[in-house]
Amino acid sequence: MTLLVISPDYASHLLPLATLATAWRDAGDPVVVATGPATAGIVAGFGFDRADLVLGRGSNPGVIRAEQQPPGEDAALRGFFAATRHGMVATLRYQAEARRTDLLWKPVDRARAVLDVVHRVQPDHVIVDHLAFSARLALDEAGVPYADVVLGHPSALPVGDEVYGYPPAWPAAFAAPESDLAALHRLCRDVRDAFTAEWNAALRLLAPGAAPSSDAFAEHGDLLMLNYPAALHDPARTALLPPHAFLGSAVRDERAADD
Repeated sequence: MTLLVISPDYASHLLPLATLATAWRDAGDPVVVATGPATAGIVAGFGFDRADLVLGRGSNPGVIRAEQQPPGEDAALRGFFAATRHGMVATLRYQAEARRTDLLWKPVDRARAVLDVVHRVQPDHVIVDHLAFSARLALDEAGVPYADVVLGHPSALPVGDEVYGYPPAWPAAFAAPESDLAALHRLCRDVRDAFTAEWNAALRLLAPGAAPSSDAFAEHGDLLMLNYPAALHDPARTALLPPHAFLGSAVRDERAADD
């Protein structure tokens, strides 16, 4: 039973997905990871095969300096660091602006590349990082079942009246002016609408006649898995989630570095 894991070329995304995949490896089943070249060493370290698939401009094999990023991405990383020095709202604004170009990079071309990998691997099961939007777009429209894994906080999948990128709750110790929060909320709505328009434009090319999305950030796979402990999640919000499973945390064995 071949498992295909689809991940952006970032260690922080790949490691928990690869940890889930060890269940297939330990059962003697083949595992193929579709990701970029930066994390090839991680794939090999788990004993998996790799299919080359680049889903975005940036990459990160684990620990990396800004100047080691591809041209253009170094400036984006420095901009993020600078935003953190101005506080939580500035950081969230920077991240929201970056989503205009980060999360759907060459969506039609990348979606077709994903389907090419699926055609070559012929997997029995597929696990996908929730933030691999172009991959999920491709699988949805091709009718390929997959497990959709939300790796960060469950609010990465907005429910109810939530807006992606605007936290549904704020720590009381980090109060911000209401005007700043209102401006952030407007920005996140604008980004959501622009992102959804881009999603629907790609959808029209990939699957003419398919129903457009009203909020692409709220799209999800049939099998939703949350890399988060259920005990820490607000029960009222849990009730709003689509059918799902809380995985807890993807804990892995890892040898400590010699230093």
